[in-house]
Amino acid sequence: MSQTPPSDLEAAVLGAARRLLDDAGPGFTMRQLAEEAGVSRATLYRLVGSRDAVLRRLQGKDPDAGPPDRSSATRARILDAANEVFGLRGFERATMEEIAARAGVSAMTVYRHFEGREGLVRALVLERSPRAQAREILAGDGRDLEGDLVRLTEAILEAVSRNAGLLQMMLGSSRSRWEEIQPLRESNRSTVEVLAAYLKDRVDEGRLQGDPVALTRAFMGMVMTFGYFEPQYLEQTRRDHAQTARFVVRLFLDGAREAR
Repeated sequence: MSQTPPSDLEAAVLGAARRLLDDAGPGFTMRQLAEEAGVSRATLYRLVGSRDAVLRRLQGKDPDAGPPDRSSATRARILDAANEVFGLRGFERATMEEIAARAGVSAMTVYRHFEGREGLVRALVLERSPRAQAREILAGDGRDLEGDLVRLTEAILEAVSRNAGLLQMMLGSSRSRWEEIQPLRESNRSTVEVLAAYLKDRVDEGRLQGDPVALTRAFMGMVMTFGYFEPQYLEQTRRDHAQTARFVVRLFLDGAREAR
């Protein structure tokens, strides 16, 4: 092995640790680190002491060091960056390093907030979904049926527009990856479930006709067509959300009031 100055060896070890952190998370072993850095384990222990010491060294170089703040601008930037990278690369090819670079933080900061790519997907699914707005909008007695659905549609369109990368990743995922994501979507009452319950009540009241599940699928299909597929695949300029919401809801209600 060539004789490398200690300071250069330390830099090589830290660089190797960053790569392992990006690929495998903070659970890498000292054996893996030694192999990645091209040094013996004896040299590695002499230089850095332990894996925890390496992680502390990396954290010490992090300008954003400190306990994660779930409401912080940093967290929001990381989620925005993850949404972009997942859309461009897919889950398997997305790296924590690229996400960190787009967010303007270190990879260590991303790991402190989300632990890994799975944590980022979980946060995007649970935090960027319009389900909370759906529950609030559809919590009433449904007297303003058209108004409720217009407000819900606007909320969904905004979420779809903001999280197009996540949708791209999910729609392009393998069956096994989709099955991993599904429990995240089902861990809390989804937007679709809230809407289905709301439409069932309107069917029971006689204000709408048809199967509530079919009505829900038809409604969401129209929203996704105009909110995601049209701008994403037909190169159509994204429409004004309020205008699109009114159009979709009126079209839906015209059919649902006469469905048999």
